[in-house]
Amino acid sequence: MKGLMPLFAPIIHERSGRVFNASEFAKAVQEKYDIAMRPIVAEGLIPKLVESGLLTKEEKNKYVAIYRYATGPEARILPRDDSFDAVLDEFCSFAEEALSQQKLSAVRETLKNAFLERLKSMEFLHMLNGISHFQEIRALNKGSNGTTKEKQTAEQLTFALDVLSAEFITNLTEKDPSKLDLLVRIASGSMIADVVLTLQQPTSDTNLSGLTIALDGPIIMDMLDLNTQESMNFARDLMDMLKRAKVNLITFKHVLEEIRGAILGTLEAYINGEDVHGPLGYRLRQDSRHATYARAVLDGLNEFIENLGIYRVDTAEVEGEDYVPYCPEEVEDALRNCLGPLHESVERRIKDAKSVASVIKMRKGHSTTASITESRFIFVTRNVQVARRTTDCLLAKKAIGYDDVPPCILDRQLAGVLWLCLGGSLNELTREKLLANCMDALYPRPNLLITVRRFLENLDPEKARIFEALMRDKRAQRCLLHRTFGYTLAVTQDNVGELLEEIKKSTADEVKEEAYKREKDLAQKYEELYSSQVAELNSVRTEADRLRREKDDLAAQRDEADIAAIERACKAARGVERLRKTVVVCIYMLAVTAVAYLSGKAGVGWWIYPLCGLIALAGFWFVPEKLFKKWIDKAWHKKLLSEIKASKIEGWDQRFHLDRDSCAAKKIVE
Repeated sequence: MKGLMPLFAPIIHERSGRVFNASEFAKAVQEKYDIAMRPIVAEGLIPKLVESGLLTKEEKNKYVAIYRYATGPEARILPRDDSFDAVLDEFCSFAEEALSQQKLSAVRETLKNAFLERLKSMEFLHMLNGISHFQEIRALNKGSNGTTKEKQTAEQLTFALDVLSAEFITNLTEKDPSKLDLLVRIASGSMIADVVLTLQQPTSDTNLSGLTIALDGPIIMDMLDLNTQESMNFARDLMDMLKRAKVNLITFKHVLEEIRGAILGTLEAYINGEDVHGPLGYRLRQDSRHATYARAVLDGLNEFIENLGIYRVDTAEVEGEDYVPYCPEEVEDALRNCLGPLHESVERRIKDAKSVASVIKMRKGHSTTASITESRFIFVTRNVQVARRTTDCLLAKKAIGYDDVPPCILDRQLAGVLWLCLGGSLNELTREKLLANCMDALYPRPNLLITVRRFLENLDPEKARIFEALMRDKRAQRCLLHRTFGYTLAVTQDNVGELLEEIKKSTADEVKEEAYKREKDLAQKYEELYSSQVAELNSVRTEADRLRREKDDLAAQRDEADIAAIERACKAARGVERLRKTVVVCIYMLAVTAVAYLSGKAGVGWWIYPLCGLIALAGFWFVPEKLFKKWIDKAWHKKLLSEIKASKIEGWDQRFHLDRDSCAAKKIVE
């Protein structure tokens, strides 16, 4: 808070001696520094302003006091920093040279202010915000109206300063890290000033467990490493702070559908060999393994989201009669319409409006002033236009008060709030966000790539192919943007050949060879992979054949063992059979002998003995067989099955044929 006091000194000096008015003071701060300060925040600053000597207190009585702007010499905002002036001058020289190539110009004061504006907000994507106007600009360009040309030039200059600011900051990371550190410190101070004066005053209360944060799709994709490396670094550090704060994290069902669509569309284009644009497309072209990871995320998105600690919420749950009064249909329609022209990105605008409207409904009329931690529900996005335009729309519709915390804020604002409450390395977080936004701005947009490629196709298809190969290199991409500032009208059939030559020179021509080498290496890699897979397949087949032979050998050995066991069982059963037959024969012979003896005693003639002998001989062959066959067979089967059971041979009668007479067993051929 003390660090902000020097910013207020010039404003207070201009109003020396007048009665302090919070609304007037907040408006003056916004006009001078472009910081949307709320009057309630200005009132909260009164004790600090008095302590710093910028306000004087006049007590009318015990209960009433009047505060006046202090009188005295004007205080400097900050001590003169020659090193920062040097950085600004360096940027101006860099920008002037690049602008002159496109016959654009701007005074140094304009260049400095433009650079400071982008450094303060860390936003370099006015190009995206204006992309819907390309057709309008193209149509206007056909006219001769001076205002049209002036508007076109102003818009082109805005796009140019986006690219040049992002390019300049990115170059510092490689050439002069100390200057980058200076810019990071300034951006950090701006981030905190923005948070303190618009969202959250510093407080000792760091309990954020009652806050529920709904995350937008691009932030979640950053956390899942489906964007640039720089975006992932910032998003994951932000997630670490959110976990430390123990806030509740949710996302909406339609946001997950949007994520699925973004991943699926890029993957399908990549697999089909079509042009893939944007950070994810670039990652896929650079590393084919990332496509496997992206597919895994697509197939298991719900599990990945749950692993991040984010819970899915269906907006249908807040569309009942209990919620609708807090955000009527006309307010949601106004939110949707405020996000862009009616003909552009209708589905995306509907989803963004639904996200903001759902947060308003979840709040159920609960409003807070200058305390995001007490706002209960908040939607966080990294889309500046969604945050800014929805807040302005809700204020115009009086759906929220001017001092209320808006339902939608930016991820960098959330980072500032978390730093105020939890502490940590703000400069590191700011550096990651600053570089992530710079990298986003330095990716050529699809309309620019399509325009260049179409002109090159008309000129020479081979040059179009070279251009596609060059666009895989970051240096070539930056050269294209540096030369055109992302402005499609800067490319014509007459200058496209020269543009290609400049891109080739920027990469010293070896990028083309490097690209071809990469393709050759990739082809060789795939060939080696194919060969290794074929060799592995052959190895698997050989191993399968060996295992099959071993299996057959084991089966044959098992069959031989089973046959031997069955034959032993049969022989054991035959032993029981013979024993019973012997018993039957002996009993039969004894019976015949007894009959002959008794007949002789009874006085029967001598002829009885030969007769009994003949009967004994004849009966020996068929009487035991006829009378005792079942009894003998039962004993044979019982013994056979008992022996087979002891050998644990399952389904033997279906697998083997047994000759009872010879006790020879053999396997049944299927």
